Amino acid sequence: MTGHRAAAAGSLAVGGLTVAWALYLLVRRWPLDVLGPALLLAAAVIAWWAIRRRGVRRAGGLALATGLLIGAVLEVLGQGVALADLLTIAGALLAVALARKAYAVRIPLPRVDPPRAPVLFINPRSGDGRAERTGLADAAAERGLDVVVLQPGDDLNVLVEDAVARGADGLAMAGGDGSQAIVARIAAAHGLPYACIPSGTRNHFALDLGVDRDDDIGALDA
Repeated sequence: MTGHRAAAAGSLAVGGLTVAWALYLLVRRWPLDVLGPALLLAAAVIAWWAIRRRGVRRAGGLALATGLLIGAVLEVLGQGVALADLLTIAGALLAVALARKAYAVRIPLPRVDPPRAPVLFINPRSGDGRAERTGLADAAAERGLDVVVLQPGDDLNVLVEDAVARGADGLAMAGGDGSQAIVARIAAAHGLPYACIPSGTRNHFALDLGVDRDDDIGALDA
């Protein structure tokens, strides 16, 4: 965990300095010879966006960032190699490498047989009503999950323990990090499979598990 945090801090520091340096080069060289720094700046922004996604969006974003970076390198070579440009390229590459390490999946996930009586708990207030916008309850019911939508005043601990007592052999939570922690803890205590449905606001827990934070239905299918 310490290594991931150090990589994240290093990526933020190096990335910030690289962006500031690229902006400085843009201003200093304006209006001449600005294509190289502009391409580098665009590559850094797109790479940072892509590294926080998964699947097609990550692959597409990183491919686009790589193309922009190659274009920047070719532009630098065409104009003559300058130390300032090489420093910018090196900074962008280092920031992306550190970000990849920081966002790498930290937890090995064992394979389990599909549960026969899974229960999904939904916090309808998380993420400004994200579960309702994505139609999560209906999608879960279509897939054979028992759905429990939290109401004001409900005790999530009690609801989950009751579901386990009734025979639930798999637990899933659609909500923020606090709700995820409660259901994951109970699932671990009973040795049950657990699914994290990222319908909260920030979904840091989903990120730690390697779940696509922008695909609630995909997480449900997984």
